[in-house]
Amino acid sequence: SSSLSVPQFILKWGTLGTDNGQFNRPVGVAVDSNRNVYVVDSGGHNSSGNYRIQKFDASGNFISKWGNAGTGNGLLTGAKGIAIDANDNIYVGTLSEYGVEYIQKFDSSGNFIARIGDPMTGLRSLMGGATFFDITVDGNGNIYVADAGVDKIFKYNSLGNLLLVWGSSGGGDGQFNTPRGIAIDTESNVYVADSYNSRVQKFDSSGNFLMKWGVNGFGDGQFTQAFGVYVDTAGYVYVTSRGDGNDSVQRFSKEGSFISKIGNSRGGNDGQFSNSEGITVDTHGDVYVADTDNYRIQKFK
Repeated sequence: SSSLSVPQFILKWGTLGTDNGQFNRPVGVAVDSNRNVYVVDSGGHNSSGNYRIQKFDASGNFISKWGNAGTGNGLLTGAKGIAIDANDNIYVGTLSEYGVEYIQKFDSSGNFIARIGDPMTGLRSLMGGATFFDITVDGNGNIYVADAGVDKIFKYNSLGNLLLVWGSSGGGDGQFNTPRGIAIDTESNVYVADSYNSRVQKFDSSGNFLMKWGVNGFGDGQFTQAFGVYVDTAGYVYVTSRGDGNDSVQRFSKEGSFISKIGNSRGGNDGQFSNSEGITVDTHGDVYVADTDNYRIQKFK
């Protein structure tokens, strides 16, 4: 995509179901260095989900899958956020047997490698209700977690040691109301989709507040709920917004200036979304959106 053009719909795949290439509420999407697409196909915490990761090529052709219901290593009940590091390792936020959220690390074939942050200090138990959270990994392998239940950001090193926590509940700078998306740019600045504050906040890698943009609304640069966020290699920031009348993907400069928008209302047509959550961009600048309640992935160029 050129920097100022509106990405155009080129491809979609998926329907509701349990077969290969079908989804039950796909919530997260990520792309590796070979442009393979990984989808968190979860169905949520409290429904009969698929509890798996599916892997596709860049054209949406099914490659493989892994995971099942359960809370042991390699099992994916409660799977939500997904991130991929520089070595194409896959990080997925999941549940432990104690109802505590943690991260599982897999290789690109789905082989379990490690459990990180178990239990993740401060992350609330899901016994009291589902917490949405997202993860991202920087170039040094540090892992950042947006926890919507406690309105905090957690930073771990590549070994899973807790390095930093920031944030509190509220509407001020550096405060959050249900942060649901997190992304990092090439300069290790951190972007948080601060959902019910209807904005994006930007921090340095030490958690210092830098800037914010967005207000509640339906116009350009406005959000009903800011949900997913991703920063591409050119520094453009993509944000999914959901809510009746404003299901869209918006693109901004890294300073928060509005550039373009895909979609603007809920629907099932090409280029429309229904409660889309995850978003990612590959090395060619193609955009992939987890169109959650339409049970599909949409791709734009």
